[in-house]
Amino acid sequence: MAQMYTIHIHAIPLADNDGKRGTTITKEKFDAAVQKVSEYFAPADLRFAFDPDKDWHPRKDTSLNSLHNGGSGWWKEANGVAAQHRGKLVIFLRWGAEQDKPADNWFAYPPNTGQKVPARAALLTDNVDFVAITNQDTKFGGRAASYLAHEIGHYLGLFHTHPTWGDPASPTKPKESSEPEPEKVIEIVKSEGAAGLDGDLLSDTAPDPGPIYYEEKVSADVCGGPASFKIEGVNFKPDRRNFMSYFQGCQQGHVKITACAGLVTLSDELWNTAALVFPAQSTRSLRCSL
Repeated sequence: MAQMYTIHIHAIPLADNDGKRGTTITKEKFDAAVQKVSEYFAPADLRFAFDPDKDWHPRKDTSLNSLHNGGSGWWKEANGVAAQHRGKLVIFLRWGAEQDKPADNWFAYPPNTGQKVPARAALLTDNVDFVAITNQDTKFGGRAASYLAHEIGHYLGLFHTHPTWGDPASPTKPKESSEPEPEKVIEIVKSEGAAGLDGDLLSDTAPDPGPIYYEEKVSADVCGGPASFKIEGVNFKPDRRNFMSYFQGCQQGHVKITACAGLVTLSDELWNTAALVFPAQSTRSLRCSL
């Protein structure tokens, strides 16, 4: 019987110094999401431990509560806090940069372990030692567990199944135009073939053009439309049930892992960073499809 490895979570629900823009997610709701994430990762022999009474640590800190993944060195302050909790995965529940509007994005990044990195998804720094999610209950809905699993996947070293940090067909200048740009995907395939859409560089993950291209060029039904299709004569069959894809919501409310493969070798540094109790230089199966 395989050994189950445990990652302990240290959650920091944030508010501003004056208590405003505070966390509205309850520790019980967060715990329910963590339990579901453990179910997703169980076939990879991973579980996540969170005690709502011991691992939930509210904090008033306007700077941390404004955490966002933009600008220069944005990760440094949060990394400093995470370093105080070595041996645990630190998750910040934060509002974001805008004063009057909570951030929509959740984020985490793979550490630099010397692994091959996708050309269009360069690492911003060697180590972002935390996961950042929303602190608003209205943005922590029925898909919260799959979103959290996605970000933890990044934290553990996984990239997207598509080749970019955002959707490869998203607008180049979103502040000027919200129109999708599926032609960017077409140009990648023209230049590089299917390999250009190989996001995570794992041999068992199919190349993925992303849901924007799919919706624009294949079917408006991104979950129930054709499983396979052609781009410039090249056949594609992305795994829309892989939680590292952007095909969120395609699990039809009954998400479960159906396959795990793709070994990722992690260094001592990542074991320390990810708070894993694995032996040094172990190899774990971390690529799981939903």
